[in-house]
Parts: sequence; structure tokens; C-alpha cells
Amino acid sequence: AALMFCSISTDTETMKVDVIIPVVQKVLANPLVLITAAVIIFYLNFVFFVARYRKRPSTPKVKKAAPAPAPAPAPVKDSGDEE
Repeated sequence: AALMFCSISTDTETMKVDVIIPVVQKVLANPLVLITAAVIIFYLNFVFFVARYRKRPSTPKVKKAAPAPAPAPAPVKDSGDEE
């Protein structure tokens, strides 16, 4: 089986910055590249959120004291006038 090696071009024209910059701008401005980058960023944020998630321990709720029962109404004293 023959091994295939990538050859690196040593042509000086392809290595100039003024040729590389427009190509990079077109690649980065491609909507497919932008959407893919956004999806990857959101996916990684979600993965790290799940990895770091710690459920807070439930704090026992403090029960409010029952309100004191209303005092019994004072018995009405009869003046003794019964008929």
C-alpha cells in the first residue's frame, strides 16, 4: 500500500498575505461557517453547564408558628334581672 503525503507548495505567490486575507475573509463570512461556529459554541456552553451543575441542597422550610388562639370572649355578667 502506497502512502500518500501532502505536499506543501513553496510557491512564493501563494504565501503572500495580500492573497491569503481575502480568502480567509470569504471563508469566515460564509453563512454555513458562522452557523456552524454558533452551534458549536452553544453546544459546548450547554455541555459545560451540565458538567458543572450542582443541585442545591434543599433547605428545610421554617414552619411559621401557629397564631395564638384568640382569647375566649369574656362571659357577659348578668346583672341578675331575670324574668
